[in-house]
Amino acid sequence: MVVKVFDAYIEGEKKATGTIDEIADYFDISRNSISLWIKNGKDPKKANPKYKHAILNKEKTKELMEQKKKEERKLPASVYDYYDKGEFIMTGTAREISQFLNIGKHNVYSYIQVGKHAFDYRKTRKHAILNEAETRKRFPLLSVSSEEELIETKEKERRKHETKEERRLRRNIRAQMAIENSRKDDSVFK
Repeated sequence: MVVKVFDAYIEGEKKATGTIDEIADYFDISRNSISLWIKNGKDPKKANPKYKHAILNKEKTKELMEQKKKEERKLPASVYDYYDKGEFIMTGTAREISQFLNIGKHNVYSYIQVGKHAFDYRKTRKHAILNEAETRKRFPLLSVSSEEELIETKEKERRKHETKEERRLRRNIRAQMAIENSRKDDSVFK
């Protein structure tokens, strides 16, 4: 996902610079409102200073994209066993497998998704399965728990930008699940 940086203007005066989420947080308004500002500032020459608008900041966007690329390179890799229709082919990271097969990494990630299915499903397809032992051996700083912590951190970051309605919906779903589980427990003891 490409993240873009915008300059937000109110009454012709630049008030903030940041991503859609950052600007929405700064002004304490919804992302949809910022999307309208971006629409109003789509053509900077025609942007009316009377209206709130946001204009793409190409330099900051480029800097942010370069920073994200560097961060991605720092993330430790996982090691997978690659199979073609049940036959073991090789062990390697997604990059190594893609280079060996001369295909894009996105194809390897689709094989990883297939590898998460039941054995009967994947035995007739190309798939890759996480090799935890080899991952720990090659990348001693990465363990399955650190991978889970990374996912949890991303989830917490995503929740920072949740709207009140999304938080309320998430809480309601958890409450409903708890009620259903307690009903199941009650029926077991009767």
